[in-house]
Amino acid sequence: MNVSITDEVDVRKKFAGEEKLDEFIKRGQLPSSWLIDKAGLKGKTIGGIQVSEDHANYLINIGGGTAEQVVQMISYIKQQVRDKFGFQLQEEVRYLGF
Repeated sequence: MNVSITDEVDVRKKFAGEEKLDEFIKRGQLPSSWLIDKAGLKGKTIGGIQVSEDHANYLINIGGGTAEQVVQMISYIKQQVRDKFGFQLQEEVRYLGF
């Protein structure tokens, strides 16, 4: 998941002084892992599912996690990023058996 940068001025206002911002603007995308990290979600746990402390794009089953909890975590992450930064993350997964 990456977010296309369509308004550089708006992005610079939201993330003023952030390291790596110029690099992301040159590429035209903000990595979702960076947005999730900046939203303070590393280590966030729902049931047995946790956002990795090492890489915010990874969800880890720390024991007893369910598919429902994974879906809840993804929804929570998307909501937090949208509420804090105004970006809507798009999932790159295919749900099977739901």
